[in-house]
Amino acid sequence: MYAGIGRGASKKSKGWVSWSPIGKLVYFRPEGELSEFGISGYFSIYYHFKVDINLHGLKESYYNRVVSSFVFSRMKKELFLMEAIAAYFNENCIIRKTVLRVDVNVYGLEKLGNVVSLFKNFPLTGLKQKEFLKWAEIVNLLIDISWKPYIQGVSLL
Repeated sequence: MYAGIGRGASKKSKGWVSWSPIGKLVYFRPEGELSEFGISGYFSIYYHFKVDINLHGLKESYYNRVVSSFVFSRMKKELFLMEAIAAYFNENCIIRKTVLRVDVNVYGLEKLGNVVSLFKNFPLTGLKQKEFLKWAEIVNLLIDISWKPYIQGVSLL
């Protein structure tokens, strides 16, 4: 497999002489709906759970002060797969012109609630699951705060 990656095996090493490359990976768009298990498994690198503070929103509600997002990126050659995953989250792909990269930014508490639900039911692997659990706590608090006034008929401001 090493011989098939990038530029191939080093020509200086004589240990690779008898090996032949297996060929490069071929990406294809999956048929039909993406499974939640497949989406969770796909996210092993190149994604971030973000929480930002909007300094200009300090006089507004918590919803406008704390901005959470789920952001992921891949190389442009995976655009077809990124479009399918973005559609699952009801978002669009952002194709960067200067770099061969595609970004998807998931914002809004309703959409982020879907991200929390996905990774709660289909956990991520490794340390990212711990990061997700902390981020999910914040998102769930924001959802709770933003919906309570409408449920109870009382303004929190």
